[in-house]
Amino acid sequence: MTPDLSRLLPTQPAIIVPVAAATPADVLDQVRAAATSPDVDAIEWRVDYLIDAVSLADLRRLSRQIYAEATPSRVLTTVRSASEGGALEIRPARYLDLYDTLLRCGARSIDVELSQPLAGEVITRAHEMGALVVGSIHDWTGHSIPPSSWPR
Repeated sequence: MTPDLSRLLPTQPAIIVPVAAATPADVLDQVRAAATSPDVDAIEWRVDYLIDAVSLADLRRLSRQIYAEATPSRVLTTVRSASEGGALEIRPARYLDLYDTLLRCGARSIDVELSQPLAGEVITRAHEMGALVVGSIHDWTGHSIPPSSWPR
């Protein structure tokens, strides 16, 4: 079992289990199952499947539970927008606020959509808090975003 996402190597396969449940109880059950499996290297928590079903206070509580149940550095926390294949229509300010909340609750690895208008701000905040950032682009049109325009 890999203790930290930063130790995954691009030349070695890794098993990353997605958790995309719509209730806090189901999220916790799935996280617990993945966290205790010796075959799982990391967990991707898809917050977008849950966020419309819980209050911000509940999200804070659940986040802290998740990062307590599974080593925080093994959980890739993701808020995927509908435009990039996710379950959530989201405004840029809310995207930034959600990641800020998740980082303050203990997220140590996040997946940031580089197409988000405030992606650079999310990345800066994550780095200030010592979190690993995975930048993602889901190009459904075939018109790739050039690396020179990616936020850093």
